[in-house]
Amino acid sequence: MKRAARGRRHAVTFFSKPACPLCDEARDVLQELGRDFSMEIDEINILSDLAIYEEYKHTIPVVVLDGSFTISAPIRKEDILEYLTGVRPL
Repeated sequence: MKRAARGRRHAVTFFSKPACPLCDEARDVLQELGRDFSMEIDEINILSDLAIYEEYKHTIPVVVLDGSFTISAPIRKEDILEYLTGVRPL
């Protein structure tokens, strides 16, 4: 059950590509956090669009939270958690 304080639904855009171990790790982090936070994850394969590929080819995986907070590789659970809770971990 999701906690009330964490009830806001977050829009997550996840830029990745196939055969990317860092992308697999980031996906695992997002799935784990999705158990405690309401998130709608839109995964975009950067190989599907040349403009997106050019923008992100050197930085994937990239996670954009609520259209305003961007994290690129390496994706750390603590960084996403800090955004989602508004609290910096100790």
